[in-house]
Amino acid sequence: MSNLRDIRLSKLHKYQKKNVAASLGISWPTYDAIENEPDRMTRKQAEALADYLGVSVDEIFLPSKSN
Repeated sequence: MSNLRDIRLSKLHKYQKKNVAASLGISWPTYDAIENEPDRMTRKQAEALADYLGVSVDEIFLPSKSN
């Protein structure tokens, strides 16, 4: 599972893809592609998304550590 999807669906967020996409000014299919491959995001989109979700850009791109 991707970090981005985990963040979006976490108990703190639970955002729908269409709402996240709208906040970025993109279609939900485009957001879906980004969620599956975050490297497709521009730096500006990554910063806007991190701000919207209340996380750092690193949290989107770096693997989370699980115990």
